[in-house]
Amino acid sequence: MDGGTNYTTNTSTCTGTEGYDDMSGGLGVVVYDDTQRIVGNSSLLRGRPSGITTYTTSFSYENCTFAFEVGPLPEVPFYQLEIGTRGRQTM
Repeated sequence: MDGGTNYTTNTSTCTGTEGYDDMSGGLGVVVYDDTQRIVGNSSLLRGRPSGITTYTTSFSYENCTFAFEVGPLPEVPFYQLEIGTRGRQTM
């Protein structure tokens, strides 16, 4: 998940801001199957800056990327993913 340019960062981690300020490591992730049954739970790992441009005295980051792991999952036609209270997205 990328937070676009709406994040704060130091040189090794980042978190969301400006409408994405709930996005940070530890935020809950729930996976639902095609029948709306919960089939997995996880949480976001620390945000990692990506798209780094190095300048002489500073860095610029394009995105804040959050990873998570969940599984094994049953084979179903589709899954829905809910991160925090942001609503479900079909995958």
